[in-house]
Amino acid sequence: MNNFIEKGEVMRKVYLGIVSIIVIITTGFIYTLLHEGGHALAALVFGAKISAFEVNFFRVSPHISYVGELSNIQKGIVSLAGPLFPLLISFVIISFLPKLKRPLLLVAVLSFSFSTLTSLLPNIIFPLLYMGGKVGYNEDVIHFIQHVDGNPLMVCLGFFTLFCIGLLYLFKVGKVVTIFKAQRKLSLENWANFNKPLVLILGIVLIMLATGILFPGDTHDAFTGYNYGVEYEADEEGEGFISLVAFGLSEAKKLNMRYETDTLSTACLELINTDGEPFLFINQDRITIHSGGAMNNGIFSGFYLDAGAYEIRFSSFKKGDKIKLSYNFSELDPVDNTYADYFRMLNSGTFTQDTYEEESYELVYYGEEVGTGITKLYEVAEAPGYLEISAFAQGQWDNLSLWYEDDLGKQSILVDHGGTVGRGIEVGSGKGSINLELQGGKAEIFLYLKK
Repeated sequence: MNNFIEKGEVMRKVYLGIVSIIVIITTGFIYTLLHEGGHALAALVFGAKISAFEVNFFRVSPHISYVGELSNIQKGIVSLAGPLFPLLISFVIISFLPKLKRPLLLVAVLSFSFSTLTSLLPNIIFPLLYMGGKVGYNEDVIHFIQHVDGNPLMVCLGFFTLFCIGLLYLFKVGKVVTIFKAQRKLSLENWANFNKPLVLILGIVLIMLATGILFPGDTHDAFTGYNYGVEYEADEEGEGFISLVAFGLSEAKKLNMRYETDTLSTACLELINTDGEPFLFINQDRITIHSGGAMNNGIFSGFYLDAGAYEIRFSSFKKGDKIKLSYNFSELDPVDNTYADYFRMLNSGTFTQDTYEEESYELVYYGEEVGTGITKLYEVAEAPGYLEISAFAQGQWDNLSLWYEDDLGKQSILVDHGGTVGRGIEVGSGKGSINLELQGGKAEIFLYLKK
């Protein structure tokens, strides 16, 4: 009889262990969903489009990718939204802890709350390692520091403060100590008396995640669907630029490319015209696609290339730095040809005030500027929250920079090239202005704002 009872107790303990594992993994998945959802939500708020949303850690490495032209501040907020969004949700559910009676829900909420708090620890440590050059760049907090040019020590202190506030909130508001004391008094029978249908459903959901029935993920990775691909790993320190691929085009096409870098150093990926002919849209024979640290699922899409010879090159400074690259070409559409015509006229000096005729845009400034320094071209008296700007520069100069400035800081519009169409600018609460810095030569400037 005693043996039978002991076996029953063992079975209940095994059942309790299985249930706890199911709940912990489920809350881990919920955390991942909220983390990547935070990134995605912030990107959507800033007008980007989500091109990939992967959260099933059984199948792929969780990540999101987005397409859109965001300012550095906006990119920094997108990076920060990942770890902060689950923290915000955990603050809400912690307040319900003292009211929960079912052990299953208590395990779930405690598991989620503790995992959210402990996820802040890397954000405290990584900025310090980053200061010493001993951590890679493929971390949210490092992306934030790079985008906003932040002080790593201040970011470290900020996350440490959040961790302390969260821990204090968990113990004071969540009354964790009181809950643990109360649960220790419950018998094993009470702990094993879970809502069995719910446990069964959670178990089935986890099996569906693991087998890819739910959130199957792009297990073949984001680089399929491209006609060409190459992978490279640096086998010595400071190799300089290495040619990844060379190609020629007999007619104009659009280049579409995805890339992934795994580096501990600053890496550079660039596209050059080996004939020395300038790219139509920037009037230079090379363009930097990526400069910085590790990048997961980078996108360089829809770039116009005239007929000619080209090369994609990569450089890094650390042995073992890697890059994976896939690309293809697509046909031009009527809009591409129209924009190409604009830039041909800019390069030939025949662009006029009436050339750009996109619907709902109006010319707000035209003038010929001489390279004598910084000039305020146009003042925005009332900030509508968001501006869409098309800007063109025609002429010859050494350095040209066009930017929008307000209480949020500076946001670049043009740097050394001839034009941009539909550039989105987030504006602050006060007045703003569009400014030009021109060094050497002169330029005709055309500014169009969307009504």
